[in-house]
Amino acid sequence: MNRVALSLDDRQHARRRFLEHSGYAEWSCSPFSSDASFRSYFRLQREGVAVLLMDAPPPQENAGRFKLVAKHLLDCGIRAPNVLASDLDAGFLIIEDFGDDTLTRLLDRGEDEEALYTMAVDALTHLQRHENVRGIDVGDYDDASLKRELGLFVDWFFPAATGKAMEEDAALSFYDAWESVWRSLPEARQTLVLRDYHVDNIMRVGPESTLDACGLLDFQDAVIGPRCFDLMSLLEDARRDVSEETTRKMITRYKRAMSDSADPEFDTWYSVMAVHRHMRILGVFVRLWRRDGKPAYLQHLPRVARLLLSHRDSGDLYPVFEWLDRHLPNLAQGAASLSEGH
Repeated sequence: MNRVALSLDDRQHARRRFLEHSGYAEWSCSPFSSDASFRSYFRLQREGVAVLLMDAPPPQENAGRFKLVAKHLLDCGIRAPNVLASDLDAGFLIIEDFGDDTLTRLLDRGEDEEALYTMAVDALTHLQRHENVRGIDVGDYDDASLKRELGLFVDWFFPAATGKAMEEDAALSFYDAWESVWRSLPEARQTLVLRDYHVDNIMRVGPESTLDACGLLDFQDAVIGPRCFDLMSLLEDARRDVSEETTRKMITRYKRAMSDSADPEFDTWYSVMAVHRHMRILGVFVRLWRRDGKPAYLQHLPRVARLLLSHRDSGDLYPVFEWLDRHLPNLAQGAASLSEGH
């Protein structure tokens, strides 16, 4: 038996031991979902009650981080899954089951876009206005993190789009362009940033689109960073088009709730973090294809490229777009070709 098969078999044994020790061995267990990470989920059911088993194998995943952030969100009045049992060293959690109604599924069923995005924006502003929102030790979204994430664009997307590795001089000038952008920015107001705040990870738990019914998932990568990030992540979704009208209304709603409708710092950082994130995601989606054998994400590359290029008129990003014009002028075409011809 090969090493991969042994590893999978060992994981199954560990999962069964955890279920026995936590009192869920007699519950029915069926695969529930997996995502772009190494995590997988199983639905456990017994006598009409359902919970979820999260399998977050270390060292790739950090179950303790999920538990920490979930508790903090609950303390801030945000509906995160309660953790019912855990083995953090082994990477297993039993968590509350929020059902199946992600906002993605609700939108696909034709429910009102504005109402669902309003629910998500209201949950976000409620969290960011909480007096203890930053009272958690999750680290900062610092310069080293930002630069490391840009490496995904350099190492994965650029070679796939051009057919050749990025030359050293081009890579150095790429990072220099971003350094120039960072140096020119006003200081950003900081908050807890959940990092993956979009409709796949937001659920409606109940019949109404209200704050109490808004359940959050996939927040274990949270950091302290620019407050615009999660709103941008929601509205500039790599996997889904959001209407211009809804985008405009949600930005206005957010600013009104945060009492800063005329704050230029927010708009500046919104564009900068959007372009940074879109570059990272272009790299992540190519890596998921080439390293992890998950080509389905390539279908989203044209949307991500389009969102990135929509910020071309931002003067704060001039050095980055100048670099793109010199080294990757056909970014959109490269993304389209990868989406069609993998």
